[in-house]
Parts: sequence; structure tokens; C-alpha cells
Amino acid sequence: MSEPESFAQKAKYFFNNTWNLLATLAVATYLIGFGLRLDVKHKSVRAIGRVVLACNSMLWSIKLLDFISVHPRMGPYITMAGKMIQNMLYIIVLLFVSMLAFGLARQSITYPNESWHWLLLRNIFYKPYFMLYGEVYAGEIDTCGDGAWDTHIEKGIAISDLYNGTRFDETCPHGYWVPPLLMTGFLLIANILLMSMLLAIFNNIFEKTDRVSKEIWLFQRYRQVMEYESTPFLPPPLTPLYYLWMIFKCIKTKR
Repeated sequence: MSEPESFAQKAKYFFNNTWNLLATLAVATYLIGFGLRLDVKHKSVRAIGRVVLACNSMLWSIKLLDFISVHPRMGPYITMAGKMIQNMLYIIVLLFVSMLAFGLARQSITYPNESWHWLLLRNIFYKPYFMLYGEVYAGEIDTCGDGAWDTHIEKGIAISDLYNGTRFDETCPHGYWVPPLLMTGFLLIANILLMSMLLAIFNNIFEKTDRVSKEIWLFQRYRQVMEYESTPFLPPPLTPLYYLWMIFKCIKTKR
């Protein structure tokens, strides 16, 4: 394969590498955060800069995986993780649709008289998301039915007398019994079907990658060696001096 010649080709070749893209994003967000921290007049701006720098530290931490990838055992594992994340995106789309379908119906039926606010949009996904990890919010599944049952147990009143042809609690919204049914279907689809599908995909990726783990490590090691060979000998923050020298040398050669 020939070397890229134009600037566009070189940029495309450079950003085809995920680690280069991550490093560029890390440098850009660091400069933004550093610039915001220089504003001494507005505390809110400095606080935003601190948040940006805190998130930026996460990017540099992830960048450490690039250096760890030269290890003969950990390198293939990092490659596996990258492939799993790429394939996981398709399952995430399915989970998003499932959470939207359940969360929207649940929010609309349980809280029918709420005025619009962005917090309502958060609530559509907030509890359904944590239900994926086993937090089912048992006390909120059917508060109306639970209230009727607790009164029946504590006071000995027959359930038929409590309801007496109408809802036990007039504050309960119409269709309050629907969200528990929807929740059952959501958990069956999300926790059992989609999660099992995700584990099967992960297992398939692991088996395929493990067969060629040695070849993966050799390619990663070669890439690291070539990158080190093309890296300026001056360390940051002196690296710009090297590039200035290279520009001067290039101009002098063309003359």
C-alpha cells in the first residue's frame, strides 16, 4: 500500500486509527478546559472548565490501554473488548427502543397530570435503565393494589368491600394496573432475551479472537514500534520546537 500524499489522505489515514482519534479528542478537550479555567472573573465558567478537565482525565486514562496493548496477553483482550463494544451498539439500540416503549407508557399512565419539563424525559429512561441491573423498585410496582391489600390485612376488611365496584383509592390513575403488566414484558425482553443475545455475541467474539491472539499481538507490537520510530525525540511541551524545525527544513529544501 502506497503512502498517503495529500493532506486529506494523511488526515484520513491518521484518524482511521481509533487511538489517534482518542488522543486528538483528549488534547482538544484539555485545551478547552484549560482555557475555561483561565477565566478568573466568572466562577461558573471556571467550574465548567473543571468539569471538562475532569472528563478529559478519563480520556487520558483510556489512552493507557494503547500502551498496555503491546502485552502478549492483554493486547488481544483489549482487541476483544473493542470488538465487543462495537457489536454491543446494536443491542443498545434494541434496549433503547424497549426502554422507550415501556418507560413512555409507564410515565404517562402513572403520572397523567404532569406539566412538561425536561425531567420527565429523564424519568422515561431513568428507572427502566436501572431495572436492567435488577433494581425493580418493588415498592412502586403497584402502589394502589398494595394499599388495598395492606388495609385488608391490617383491618380485616374484605377486598370486595374495599373496592365495592370502584377503585380503592380515588387518587390512583386510570389504568394503574397496566404498568406492572408492561414491566413484566419489558424485563422478559430486556433482561432475558437481549442480554442472552449479547452474551452469545460476546462469546462468539472471544472464541474467534482467541484463535488469532498471537497474530493480533504481533500487529499491535509492530504498530507501536513504527509509531515510536516516527515520534519526535523532544518530549512535550518541547515537541512544537521539533515541528518548527521540520517546517524550516522543508522550506529550505524546496528553495
